[in-house]
Amino acid sequence: ENTEQQIAVDQHFSHKDYQKSGSANDIALLHLAKPAVFNKFVLPICLPSKELAERELMKEGRQMVVTGWGYQDEIAQNRSSVLSYIEIPVASRNECMAAMINVLSDSMMCAGKLGDKQDSCGGDRKS
Repeated sequence: ENTEQQIAVDQHFSHKDYQKSGSANDIALLHLAKPAVFNKFVLPICLPSKELAERELMKEGRQMVVTGWGYQDEIAQNRSSVLSYIEIPVASRNECMAAMINVLSDSMMCAGKLGDKQDSCGGDRKS
């Protein structure tokens, strides 16, 4: 199908406040060794301003896409070699804080439905 591009990463920038002992600021920027070729599967993204993100993109119930190479199995904890994704709704911060075992910091957002096994915390998997 010729939809994949394998490009080496030559630089990795972790968030300055990320610590392995927690989940806050668990984000990184990867610099590719060569430019990707844009096509209908590979497109650039535009990051919104903080105001636009808070006003529109963070609305409770708005569908979002979460991606990652997380655990595919809760027991074996095998990480995926393929980028996985799920589509889930933004959740109420108050409801999320009440349901979470771990602390929800100001740098985190909450998504998913209570009782639904689809989440990013469980490893970016569709269950």
